[in-house]
Amino acid sequence: MILHLFTDYMYETWIKDGAQFPRERWSVFTKSIRTNNDVEGWHGGFNRTTNKIAIQMYELIEILEKEANAVERDMRLVSQGKLCRYQKKTFRDCQRKIFKLWDRYSEEPDFNAMHLLTECSRVKVTSLEAN
Repeated sequence: MILHLFTDYMYETWIKDGAQFPRERWSVFTKSIRTNNDVEGWHGGFNRTTNKIAIQMYELIEILEKEANAVERDMRLVSQGKLCRYQKKTFRDCQRKIFKLWDRYSEEPDFNAMHLLTECSRVKVTSLEAN
């Protein structure tokens, strides 16, 4: 009963007409970036930059100012098409397979959501399979 109420709420609030929360804001369907790895990468780089357990407030302010300037520069480069996201080959290959499945789902009426999810669950990242 509770699960039914929850799914009804999700449908009415998020999915039905998309007015309050457009699908583009919550769905990763056809999106190439679906993780927070970029943020984790930035955080790791930030930790390496500071290279200290405790940092003085004034040092932190200087580092954050440099980061803010870098973000402005990167946003400008991205909008000009001069900067794009780096992605390792193994993950590009995995992404390519998923995009093909999404295309198939969009184009073939008999390839339903269950088929899509089943096939996506079989997509493996080659470099991780060896571990």
